[in-house]
Amino acid sequence: MLSSEERQRLADMAVEIAHDDRRFADGLRNGRPCAPRELRWGGGRITVFLLTIAVLAASIVLAATGVTMLGMCSLPAVGIALGWVIRGWYRH
Repeated sequence: MLSSEERQRLADMAVEIAHDDRRFADGLRNGRPCAPRELRWGGGRITVFLLTIAVLAASIVLAATGVTMLGMCSLPAVGIALGWVIRGWYRH
């Protein structure tokens, strides 16, 4: 357990950090800090990213084997998914 002095120090640090990473600051206030934003994964976004890469690879294979219509139809979905993932990673 943290002493009241340590909790006060963490709360003071949280005030300074809150404008950059609110989740990390809330953890400091509670005495149970979570990982800073730089060390956290994108949650479900990494799964979407990996699935997007798989769909992109499949569309390239389909286009190479002559099934161009199916391969070309999947490219907009790849672009939309990649945009969603990248936007989430750089959101503040």
